This record gives sequence, C-alpha cells and structure tokens, in this order.
Amino acid sequence: MLAGGLFLFVGNEAKLHALDKDTGKVVFSKEMANGSAGVPAVYQVKRRHYVLFSLVAGSRFALGIKLPPGGVNPPVGQKSSVALALPQ
Repeated sequence: MLAGGLFLFVGNEAKLHALDKDTGKVVFSKEMANGSAGVPAVYQVKRRHYVLFSLVAGSRFALGIKLPPGGVNPPVGQKSSVALALPQ
C-alpha cells in the first residue's frame, strides 16, 4: 500500500496490478517478465520513489489451485528483481 492510495502487487500470471485502495478498482496493469515472489520494497533516491519486486521464472501456479495450509515455496527458476519509478 502506497501513501497515495494505491495497492500494488504482481501476481503469478506475471502482471503488475495497481488498485485504488478505496474502491478496489484497477487503476492500471502492466505485463512483467515473470510472476512475483515475496513482498515488494519501497525506497527513495533523491526525492524519487521506487518499488522493487522480486520476480521468479518457472512454471506458474494454475489458476484456481488450492494451496495446502502454510503455502508452498515459489517455483524453482531464474530469479530477478525489477524496480519501477513511481510518478512524481
């Protein structure tokens, strides 16, 4: 959740989603290289804010799959990180 009222996440289908925190409506979405693993980090450099996502390649979880209690480890595959600059 960002201070400006956006909720950001990258799902297993390799797409970044930005939702309005009050309405839940999609503000925008963007294709990413892979699905996400973990929690994004937000940081600032010279008054510019960035969001850092950890991405993992490999087979994606099937839509509608039921995970066991406690979840599972992300799929094995190439790992990378992507930083996106937020609008000023």
